[in-house]
Amino acid sequence: DEFLRSAFLEMFGDPVRNQKGWQRGTIGDTVAETQYGTGTKANSNGVGLPVLRMNNLTSDGAIDLTSLKWCEVADRDLGNYTVRRGDLLFNRTNSPALVGKAAVWDRDDAYAFAGYLVRVRFDESRALPDYISGYLNSRHGKRLLFEKAKPSNNMSNISASELLRLPVLLPDVAEQQRYADLVEATKLAKARLGVAETGSGALFDSLVQQAFGGEVSI
Repeated sequence: DEFLRSAFLEMFGDPVRNQKGWQRGTIGDTVAETQYGTGTKANSNGVGLPVLRMNNLTSDGAIDLTSLKWCEVADRDLGNYTVRRGDLLFNRTNSPALVGKAAVWDRDDAYAFAGYLVRVRFDESRALPDYISGYLNSRHGKRLLFEKAKPSNNMSNISASELLRLPVLLPDVAEQQRYADLVEATKLAKARLGVAETGSGALFDSLVQQAFGGEVSI
């Protein structure tokens, strides 16, 4: 996670100083559409579609599906309240420290998304979702979101319209694609490390059991 933040800064430079002379704009300049999520009550019984909630977005820009609920979405509303690969999900309401979490949906499975999230789709001739996600998850992006968040009853809010007004550098799409490729390679490497870590943990537990059972000597 820290590697990707460092890589983003190395490739695109400091967003304030803009040493590389990229075009300046707003996130709204790059967006094709935004959509708030469904307000349908979620259930824990597996009825309907799995629904992405604010806890399914991590603070470092990943998707976490370890805790899921489901909700029923009418056929006529599926286009409005489901995600597809490449959608950016933005957490518009949360605690002051966590509001503004953002992650790119990188799967082909059918999922709904809840009302505290905003689905953002881009004009990819201007910006790629992985680039905007990297920007929002950078230290500069986090500071900017914290400053723009509006407090309300121990929670903070950033509306879709406020998100669209955020300033952003607009590098060449080819350069953004280089970063998107790096994100994909990093995800694969992280997944392989996770599998290796799980395997080594299982092996250790097995050896401990064998040792205490007298099957091997330590």
